[in-house]
Amino acid sequence: MYKIEVLSEAKQDLKNIYFYIKNTLKNKKAAEDLNANFRKAFKTTCSFPLRGSIFKENKKYRKLFVGNYVIFYKAIVESETIKIYRILYAPSDIDNKELE
Repeated sequence: MYKIEVLSEAKQDLKNIYFYIKNTLKNKKAAEDLNANFRKAFKTTCSFPLRGSIFKENKKYRKLFVGNYVIFYKAIVESETIKIYRILYAPSDIDNKELE
């Protein structure tokens, strides 16, 4: 099984998403449920590292949808590591700049 590494920008994305839903949208339960769904996606990706589709704008990354959000990650075969780079709102225009 692969291990997970959530990089600093992705950690900040998680915090921002949680606090936006909890404080701006005033829905603590939805924020907690979404966090649980992210954790579940991380865990299952450790078992199935290539499950996410290849990001067509930059084939080095894979993407996995969780609700209205997309997780961008790389599966590093040599070290059996999943590196989570960003978690972004799916309907927004996402380009390579946000991943590098």
